[in-house]
Amino acid sequence: MKGRLGNELYHGSGELPPGGKVFLFDASSGREIDLGKTVSAEKNMGEDRAVSPGVFSMEREEQTIEVKGAGLNSPLLFSISPTSSRQVMGIVIVIAGVIVGSIIPATIIFVQLMRRRQRASRP
Repeated sequence: MKGRLGNELYHGSGELPPGGKVFLFDASSGREIDLGKTVSAEKNMGEDRAVSPGVFSMEREEQTIEVKGAGLNSPLLFSISPTSSRQVMGIVIVIAGVIVGSIIPATIIFVQLMRRRQRASRP
């Protein structure tokens, strides 16, 4: 994986090193934020590849997140990007709409063609 921070270019494998862990904390309370690993996402952007170590949700809009790591014996470029369940559901609805919008007309056309074929085959 390649990444640029300021004027420095970083190269890496796109995965945490063996034994490496990343922890997120609420800066105001010091409480650890659960980093759910239910989504194993990977995004390819040309030559660049980003691998998601997990997903978390914030309790409030202006919450400050503190990132700590353990077992990281080499430099790691860590990025947090916002997403919302509304955005994910919007994508799911669009995909479902495209599927339904394609299957229904295709089924109607298929039924009409089958009826036309049955009428044509009658003497």
